[in-house]
Amino acid sequence: MKENIRKISVCILVGLLTILQPMHAYAATTWKVTYYKAITIPLKNDTDTITHFGGMCITGTTAYCFKTASGDTASRLYKITKIDDYPTMSIVKTWNSSRLGHANGLAYYSNHLYVATFKGVSEIQVAKINPSSGEIVTEYKSSRRIYTIAHFKGSNFIVDEGNVTINGKIHRKFSVATFNDSSKTVSYGNCFYILVDSYYNNGFVHFQDIEYDGGQFYLPIWNGTEKHKNIVLEIGLGSSVVNGKVYPIEYKNVINGAEGTKFEIEAMACDKYGDAYFSIDRKNKKLNAIYWCDMTFKMIPMSRTY
Repeated sequence: MKENIRKISVCILVGLLTILQPMHAYAATTWKVTYYKAITIPLKNDTDTITHFGGMCITGTTAYCFKTASGDTASRLYKITKIDDYPTMSIVKTWNSSRLGHANGLAYYSNHLYVATFKGVSEIQVAKINPSSGEIVTEYKSSRRIYTIAHFKGSNFIVDEGNVTINGKIHRKFSVATFNDSSKTVSYGNCFYILVDSYYNNGFVHFQDIEYDGGQFYLPIWNGTEKHKNIVLEIGLGSSVVNGKVYPIEYKNVINGAEGTKFEIEAMACDKYGDAYFSIDRKNKKLNAIYWCDMTFKMIPMSRTY
């Protein structure tokens, strides 16, 4: 059980410490970013159209992330080594097609990447990729749409199935899923819900990603109207899912950019230390970057240059 009161510090790679506030169980806490420097993934050239962040995941301290073009007409997979220290970025592969869709979610398991395409139910929902070569090993279809994905435990994943209405209130539905390489299909196990009605009715309608780490489940949501506002809902999921349960929200974490400018969380991933990273889309696509948030709640000033 987490302490009811804890402290948050938000640091940014190539950045300085920002703001610190107390955190109370089931209460709002602000992780406010005030200094815009981070792990920047540069455009290949001035005419590069693959600018929008997609899914991101971390295994140990090696990160993988996607960028896509407008209309999902192309996608590119990046690898970042030593993301917790002195990161080095390289391109794994570029797809000049819509094969991977929006590459909206990304998970790592057993030396492979699993990409949620965010396509319609008649199309490929998840693609399994070799992270060294970028080769697509298997593609899985499903009669249920998968919005994004996170690794859970063993061969089990958690997938986001979108909004459902229960007793007149909007909930977000998530299911445990496994992937069958022989049949190229998805099998679904227990499901659970998070009540999001009040957030949805206050403009937080863009459900961006999911992450599972150390028994905690995270759900970042972006307010597309006030484009600098994001929240990350956190629940204590534990190591198993109670089928049909509506899990209570333990914390509502607020992450804001500068007033009046676009600062959109696209994806979230945790490293082996439990620290969280967020890929952020900005109005100026050249400023799109990955930001680090110290989830151990300690003040760690960052003054390195990357």
